[in-house]
Amino acid sequence: MTDSYPRATDLLKAVSECLQSEIVPALDDRALQFKMKIAVNVLAIVEREISRKPESNDRDKEQLETLLGEAGELSQLREKLNDKIAEGAFDGRDEELLASLQAASLRQLAIDNPNYSTYQSLTKDTRVL
Repeated sequence: MTDSYPRATDLLKAVSECLQSEIVPALDDRALQFKMKIAVNVLAIVEREISRKPESNDRDKEQLETLLGEAGELSQLREKLNDKIAEGAFDGRDEELLASLQAASLRQLAIDNPNYSTYQSLTKDTRVL
């Protein structure tokens, strides 16, 4: 199967850029400008979700399989992790658990809001994702 062009991510970027550069500045109503900026941000999140989420999910799955010592679907592994934490199964493994949860959180922030200052400072000097 060949890639179709333009890609969905390219279309989202084009709409976002048009709204940001042409529509928002032309609006006199500040409330409407604000709503339009929210729409632009939502489009950017959707674009990052489409382009980055599959790899992020793969990394989450690998990490959870290592942490739990078993294979499975991502949703099942997440449920199992919740259950194991509630059971106290990670008592004494706090650092390992914390490192895994932090890495997963940073991968999600890379999608949700990569401009978040704490994300920027945590990922500045090292490749944690």
